[in-house]
Amino acid sequence: MRSAALFRSDDEPHPPQPLVGSSQSPARGVVAGLFYVEATGRGKKRVKRAIKSVGQFVERHVRDGERHLLRQREIVDELERHGRGNSQAAKIAREISDTFEEAQSAHLNDRAHLQLALANTT
Repeated sequence: MRSAALFRSDDEPHPPQPLVGSSQSPARGVVAGLFYVEATGRGKKRVKRAIKSVGQFVERHVRDGERHLLRQREIVDELERHGRGNSQAAKIAREISDTFEEAQSAHLNDRAHLQLALANTT
């Protein structure tokens, strides 16, 4: 019986599209755009545990990202309220806010892909 194998997607130049195997064939697919999964039998349980573990990590990033975004927006708002909306500090604060927005978007995408992968491993 084969066990689960997780690979970074950049280790696989062209990971296969998600497929769900029957009980006699392995389930294969792309997990969260991060991992390629191939598992049968008990390996599916290991994959599920691994996905949940990564999911906890991603959930923490989502929570931290929300907190960082909120604080950065407060900084930008405060600069504008004090008449410093056109200052170099405000410009940098907006750039940081944009960077946080992009990172948060990536975290949310990772979470959605993990949720999809978890649903496909059952």
